[in-house]
Amino acid sequence: MYLMASTYWSLFSSRHRRHALPFVAALTIFLLVSFLNYPAMPRPKPNLILTSVLDASWKDQLVIFFSSLESSLGRELLLSQRHTHRHPSPARVDVKIVIPDKIAGVYLPATFVELEKRFPFVEFVGGLPEGKVELQRFTAYTRLVGTQNAKATPDPEAWANIYDKIFVTDLDVVFQRNPFSFPMKKGHSLAFFAEWEGMKIGQCTTNMMWLHSCTPYLISSAEMQYYRPLERICAGTTIGTAQAVAVYLQTMHELLSVSSYTCNDQALHTHLYHSALMNRRLQEAGLKSDGVWLVPNQEALIGTVGWTPIVLYNAWGEVVNEKGEVQVAVHQIKHHDALHNLVRMRYAYGVGEIGTGSHPDWRMRITDRVEEKELDRHGMVRWKFEGVQEGMCAEFPGSGCSCRWKDCQYNYTFFDRPGKPQPQSQSQLEFKLE
Repeated sequence: MYLMASTYWSLFSSRHRRHALPFVAALTIFLLVSFLNYPAMPRPKPNLILTSVLDASWKDQLVIFFSSLESSLGRELLLSQRHTHRHPSPARVDVKIVIPDKIAGVYLPATFVELEKRFPFVEFVGGLPEGKVELQRFTAYTRLVGTQNAKATPDPEAWANIYDKIFVTDLDVVFQRNPFSFPMKKGHSLAFFAEWEGMKIGQCTTNMMWLHSCTPYLISSAEMQYYRPLERICAGTTIGTAQAVAVYLQTMHELLSVSSYTCNDQALHTHLYHSALMNRRLQEAGLKSDGVWLVPNQEALIGTVGWTPIVLYNAWGEVVNEKGEVQVAVHQIKHHDALHNLVRMRYAYGVGEIGTGSHPDWRMRITDRVEEKELDRHGMVRWKFEGVQEGMCAEFPGSGCSCRWKDCQYNYTFFDRPGKPQPQSQSQLEFKLE
């Protein structure tokens, strides 16, 4: 605006500028008013990651979950600042961790308090009923997200009406990109994720046992036989529009209640897709959608690797699918030792008591317990750390310190000769107090 007004001003010669001053002033006021009245770009609705935990015993995985997400969201923000035409400003991402009421609010464990301070996009929310968390979570989620009914008035406080998309996930996940950058297949509003294609439902006694837990209330014997050659579907990750996810959660909650919570969640999740029941529920809720998209495991950008025999990385240590694409999130990482160790080293190395650390506070040893030796040949003081011993930083992983030299003391003799420093024997490196 200033540039435009100054450009017009420069067009006039110096002798005509006195007469042009009112015109330029009027132009400046017009541009200012137009700028102030220009409608602001509507902010996109935020997205929600929804999960649950029973207590603080999963603190290491919580740190992996939050740290990897923070890194992924930061990467996306940097891209949006440099390539605005290809990467518009990303929508806000919130994380809600549903926990039992007995540890919520004023009873929130210190570990959770520290995690909320460190990761401000995270909130621990009460409402998880007693019982198996993998089943009871759907009760809590339904209450919080809200229900979808084509004939009912939407509840403005329900999360389904606050958020654009919702990602319902287990905690054993590491993020490599913003999960909401996952491209939904055109026409679909909900995505389920198949497990490794090399093993079908009928080949897995565990899956068959889970299906059997839902009979005769929800799944018939005939349906069980029909499902045997079909894909196993993981109940640990589901993503979609907030309204579609609300219908899914409501359906899971209702049917699990019918079985008195004896039906396995993954068996019911699988049944919803292979019976087309989920598609019917979406239509009944008035959602215009082609239904559920079952994403094949080999091309999934939200990976499920628990039963995948080999997990592939790229040159940066990022997990990729069989097409070589970086997955935005990877589920069931704890079942692959090498992958789990890689992720722990990257995001949760040495995690102990959150906020304090499980290692000794080495700062006391190197600041409060330093003794001085006599002046050296330069007339200056040499220092020795009295409370420090060889190998102390290698006592256990995540010890919180690193030693430059083997004995963890300062190697003055290494620098005490002119020219290139020469290697010194261990005896020459020792300092002795008088």
